[in-house]
Amino acid sequence: MPAEGSTVAVEWTSLHEHLLFLLSLESLGVASFSFMKSAARTNLAYLKTVDLVICTEGSVPEENGPQLVLTERGIGDHLAREPQGPPRSAPLKPSTPVRVQHTSGTVGAPKRMIRTAEINEFRIGQYLFKEGYSRHSRFLVSRTLVIQALYGRAVACLRMGGACVGGPDDIFENVRSNGVTHLSVLPTDLAAILKHLPAGYAKPEALTVATFGGRVPLDLRERALRDFATDLIESYGTNEVGSVCTVGPDGVGSVVPGVTVEVVDEKHRPLIGKAGRVRVRSPGAVAAYESDRAATGRMFRDGWFYPGDRGVMPDPASLRLLGRDDDFVNIGGLKVDCVEFEEQLWRVVSPEDLGMTNIRGADDIDRLCVALVLGPSSTLDDIKRKIAPFFSPNLGGIVLTQVDRIPRTETGKIRREALRALLEKPK
Repeated sequence: MPAEGSTVAVEWTSLHEHLLFLLSLESLGVASFSFMKSAARTNLAYLKTVDLVICTEGSVPEENGPQLVLTERGIGDHLAREPQGPPRSAPLKPSTPVRVQHTSGTVGAPKRMIRTAEINEFRIGQYLFKEGYSRHSRFLVSRTLVIQALYGRAVACLRMGGACVGGPDDIFENVRSNGVTHLSVLPTDLAAILKHLPAGYAKPEALTVATFGGRVPLDLRERALRDFATDLIESYGTNEVGSVCTVGPDGVGSVVPGVTVEVVDEKHRPLIGKAGRVRVRSPGAVAAYESDRAATGRMFRDGWFYPGDRGVMPDPASLRLLGRDDDFVNIGGLKVDCVEFEEQLWRVVSPEDLGMTNIRGADDIDRLCVALVLGPSSTLDDIKRKIAPFFSPNLGGIVLTQVDRIPRTETGKIRREALRALLEKPK
């Protein structure tokens, strides 16, 4: 039995098995870290530091450290064992670590953060406040609980007496057969769902879709509410601080209770009605990045977290995001908002995915580049004709290119530096 204060890494195998492990570890005062089998090798250095790894056979080398290997019979073998002592049920201290988060972070490089019991409770409370879980709720886990936004919502649903469901890959059949009332997805996932909506699909009587990881274009919101969901809750937040605000159709966010947001100038002076850098203070914020003091110094200052986003506050309780610092690229002295252009392009073309950045040409001049993951019925020439009216001649021409994938973080944000490196890589 893991000792209180230890850390256990748990491989994702299935929804209910994983949930059982995570909730059991939390009740023991043990911090959990979730990982996918496909990412085990990239996490080996960290897995060596934990007290126990729960994994399937062959996922992690035996010499890496203590393991509890899951057999084909699953966890049944372990549940059948006699308890090694009386159950531990002491309440957790607010400062007790309960979750280790792995994230690409707002500055690109992989990071880990410690979520304490106090932070965990605050974030779960945010989901309950925003999304209204009850004992009648059925939350569909569309991806894995390695994603923190899904883990928190799953726990919030269970806390209220609801149920979490996984099941078949057919999301529409899952919603119908399991009576799903809540679903949380990336905007790109929502677009894919609507793209594959079956003919004659009967919209559920009550389905709340909560999005995270990026803006929901107005037309996507309208289509979702018309054909699929009865309510759509768009949230802005980060892995570091949790939820910051809920965003309306007009793009203006309402700051959630308990969280303080400011937009500041380069000297960290608060601004109202003017554009600047966003900073956040919240009881749900982690204290630092583990083993990355340089990034901690850049992003955490005087009790504030600086997510790298730009925005404007019409009033102290409202925030309109203008994009990330790296979402703005300089083309011949013109400041181009990639997110705004991407939202416009999604309305007129139907790629599998798209992303924009600036690339340096052979003439040492930056040009705007649109990278697309194309479906079987799309061609670059067709798309070029459709998007040409959206770009000013002052931008000096647009580079259009086809790629296999758009580099994104686990929460769906485009990693523009990685995209730029991919596009500039010699062929």
